[in-house]
Amino acid sequence: MALFPCKECKTEVSTSARACPKCGAKVPHIKWWLWIALLLIVAFFTLPYITSSSVERAAISARADCERVFPMERGGKCDKVYDDTVRQQAAKP
Repeated sequence: MALFPCKECKTEVSTSARACPKCGAKVPHIKWWLWIALLLIVAFFTLPYITSSSVERAAISARADCERVFPMERGGKCDKVYDDTVRQQAAKP
């Protein structure tokens, strides 16, 4: 249970209080569901990267580079770059 200054009158207020004992101003509380939502959003964007192997990350990066250089060339050439990178990375000791 920590103390912090009231935003209205600057009196020390407990974090578990609902309102300031001096002026009655409401104490802001962060909702637990906001933390869960934030955690789910972070997990959604980071889990695919964490779970993919370094070989796959290198191949995806190579394909993305190919698609930046050849923006109109979807499929064929960039898929070959992806496949070649997978083979090269897998062959490394």
